[in-house]
Amino acid sequence: MRRVTDMLLGKVKDYEALVESHTKIEDVAKDLIRIKDISDSFTQFKSEIDKIIDTLLYSYRVKFGGASAIAKLGVLLNKDIASAGQAIISEHKCFQGYSLSIFNTKTQNQGIDYVLKYIEGDNLNKKQLKEIS
Repeated sequence: MRRVTDMLLGKVKDYEALVESHTKIEDVAKDLIRIKDISDSFTQFKSEIDKIIDTLLYSYRVKFGGASAIAKLGVLLNKDIASAGQAIISEHKCFQGYSLSIFNTKTQNQGIDYVLKYIEGDNLNKKQLKEIS
């Protein structure tokens, strides 16, 4: 069992070194997703591996230009259809501002008619709500 653990964590360390050496954002995203896949597959190591991801994200932010670099990385991670990239965005504190920005952008693009169409609840007067807006 110890040998398997060492091999697994060794693979994470290999990807960690790659992320730290990459200069292309696409390569960083790809290897972060690989690390997150391992984290999600081996839950007994999730906390430890997620701390490594947090450290890598912080280093990336410092090295490549702050919040704008994280936003660009977030765009790439969000495109991951297998969901590990999206899990990084939702689970790691570094992306809190980015997630809030996406939410705000999506909600600001909705008009009152769209909101009234989908709003549900007791004692809602949709006509009155439309008049107030």
